[in-house]
Amino acid sequence: GTGAADYPTIRIFEEGRMVDEYRGRRVVSEILAEAEQRYDKFRTADDTTEDSALKDFTTSSLAAVTHDMGVNTLVMIEGSEGGCSALSLELESAARAFRKHTNITIGRIAINDCDQFCDDYTKHGLPVLVFFGQADPFFGFKPLPVFYADLRTAPAITRFINRKCRLAEEYVRLPGMRPRAEGEDDSSIPRAGDVDAPDWVFQAAGT
Repeated sequence: GTGAADYPTIRIFEEGRMVDEYRGRRVVSEILAEAEQRYDKFRTADDTTEDSALKDFTTSSLAAVTHDMGVNTLVMIEGSEGGCSALSLELESAARAFRKHTNITIGRIAINDCDQFCDDYTKHGLPVLVFFGQADPFFGFKPLPVFYADLRTAPAITRFINRKCRLAEEYVRLPGMRPRAEGEDDSSIPRAGDVDAPDWVFQAAGT
C-alpha cells in the first residue's frame, strides 16, 4: 500500500522527534525525491565520492558488451531528451548491488547515441529495458535478447537479474524483495514485482 496507515511505515525524524510520515510509494526514486524536496543537504550533497555503478554506453561500447560471450547486460534505452531520472535511480541501486559480479553490466544509452543498433528494441516505446544474456556454456551461443516487462523498481530488477544469471549461490537481495521459500527457484509462480513476464512473449525483438 501507499497510505500513511499502511505497514511497514516510513517515518521522518528531525533531531530525534518524529515530524511526519512518508505517504508515497515504496520505491527508491520517490523516497529520494521526497528527501530532496524537504532537505537542502540531499540536493546539494556531493555524490562523487563513489563512482556510479550505472554505465553510460556509447554505440560501440554497447555493441561490445552485448556481443561478449561471457557478459550479461541489462541496458535502458531512453529518449534523446532524457527524462528517465527516476528509472535511472532504480537501475543505479540494482547496479550497485551487482558490483562484485564482473560478468553483469547494467547501463543506459540515449536513442540518439544508439545508431541503428537499437532499432529492433524501441518499436514499443521509450524508455525500454533489454537484457542480453551470456552464452550458454554447453551450446556456446548467446540467447535472444529479452525485453524486461516487470515493475520498474530496484528490487524487481534485481530479482530479474538473479534469475536470468542463475545466481542461486550468490543471490543478491535488496530491501523490498520478499524472502524465498526453501527450495523455491526464480521460475516459480509470478507475483507482482518478483519475476519478469514469460520470455517467449518478449524475446522476438527483431520481429
